[in-house]
Amino acid sequence: MATINLATFIVLAIGTSNIDHEATLSKFAGELHKFEAERMTENATLGLAVKAVFDQYKGVNLNMPAITSMALTRMNVQPENFKILTDKVQDYIRENAGTRASGALFSIAKGKGGGVRRWSDCPLTEKEVKEAQDAQAAEPVPTSPAPESEATE
Repeated sequence: MATINLATFIVLAIGTSNIDHEATLSKFAGELHKFEAERMTENATLGLAVKAVFDQYKGVNLNMPAITSMALTRMNVQPENFKILTDKVQDYIRENAGTRASGALFSIAKGKGGGVRRWSDCPLTEKEVKEAQDAQAAEPVPTSPAPESEATE
């Protein structure tokens, strides 16, 4: 997690040693928006690299070091930022892992037959198909309103 030095954002009121709160908050907000945009771009880049790995190995469980190595290769990572991007790729996978029902992109399993897999490459189990059918059957069927000519008569 990044640390922030608040002193870099402090704006003093002209002619005083008092903090200009509005100017300080405005300066911070600008930097926050810039940081957020960079993070979104970074996550998109990481996501595309990880997606490319799973596109190449559809339906295969891969271990985290293999995915990381192949994703970093696709990103043409330089030695000076290899460690930080290794952590970021692995964080991206972990942050987007969970159950299929949760909408997660990946599943992470430990032990024999474990590894990381992309949910979109995995067929639904019989139980998941039945649950989806039951949920769809339970939804009310929308009715269309009567045409205007019939409604006014």
